[in-house]
Amino acid sequence: MTTRKKPEPDGLIGMFGHTFEDGEIQYQFQVVRRSEDVYICQLFSWIDGDPTDCITISRSRLLDLVLYQTAEDMNRAFEKRRPRHG
Repeated sequence: MTTRKKPEPDGLIGMFGHTFEDGEIQYQFQVVRRSEDVYICQLFSWIDGDPTDCITISRSRLLDLVLYQTAEDMNRAFEKRRPRHG
């Protein structure tokens, strides 16, 4: 009988975050799964917040991004960065 090793918990799974390009927020995402040293992240629409595509991000890159505990924290951070008109 073989015993399967129980996967170790990963504190990054479930966290939310933003990626940046040229100093601007590019994607908003939630970390949903890990496979070795790569994380699968669910992207969210800028229009309505609905889930869209999934992307993979390496652990080293993920640790360099801005991460949040909750979607509300992520949304607040976005609102602070968004330019005000009028």
